[in-house]
Amino acid sequence: MASPPRLVVVYHDYGREAIVSEAQGFDFLEIKQAELFMMISAFCDESGKFDSEPAVSFAAVAGTPAEFSEFHDEWQRHLRLNGLKVLTMKRALNATKRLSQKRSALGCANRIDALLPFIECIRKRLQNIVTVAVDVEAYKNAPSVIQGIWTQDPHFLAFTRTVIALLKPLRERDTINIICDDEEKTALPVYRLYRRIKLIYADARSRLASLSFADDEVFSALQAADMVASFMRLEAKKRFTNEDYEYAKLWKSLGSPKKDDRLWGFGGSFVGKVELSKLAADEARAKKAHADRRLVSK
Repeated sequence: MASPPRLVVVYHDYGREAIVSEAQGFDFLEIKQAELFMMISAFCDESGKFDSEPAVSFAAVAGTPAEFSEFHDEWQRHLRLNGLKVLTMKRALNATKRLSQKRSALGCANRIDALLPFIECIRKRLQNIVTVAVDVEAYKNAPSVIQGIWTQDPHFLAFTRTVIALLKPLRERDTINIICDDEEKTALPVYRLYRRIKLIYADARSRLASLSFADDEVFSALQAADMVASFMRLEAKKRFTNEDYEYAKLWKSLGSPKKDDRLWGFGGSFVGKVELSKLAADEARAKKAHADRRLVSK
């Protein structure tokens, strides 16, 4: 008796090697081989205000939908253990106030102990972190071409560099969905920026599948993006202004995945005076090929 036809699926993990898998039981299908391509989601958030902070940052945590489902369940468990409905870093980083009614975690050492499981959850469940910080003073004094493209708000530059970095691990026909924290002031400018990125950057045209805005109280991954962006901003302040901070242990842990963790990518980009000068020169040359390089409408 002839064996039933097999479905051979060739797929790859985000940013890793291809894997061949065989599925039995599809005897009604005359399929010998198929290829599945990845649809990645990236949840994003910003930290810092350019009119009051020496550094601003933008961060994305990325993975597959199945991975985010696992991540959400574990993140919610940590929230319950700490008596929290949502984790906001603006509150969590103030160790002089209780973390919640259930857990005090007063003092820096205790607050680090309370937050470390959330860091470990990101490393364990998600695949890639991309984050960008910009030196605000250097941005203000950068060549005029920079603000001509990204306006006076350096967050738009950070968003652009984050999105372009997220595309790099993708392979042909892979796509990525961008989900940002829903803020009324920035939602429309970010949407326009997203459309311009798709127009100007060739790799983005077919690979950026969607942009949406969501509530961080509903989507745990937005809380994770807030956490990454907050620590990135603190680390950037240290690098740009030599200002130490008490939570460096958590930043170091975030970028130090263990053997069984899923996280393979941790890209932190610090954009200061040197980087801005180089970027300005690159954009001036690119302008010759594309007359209107402006990404954000004024």
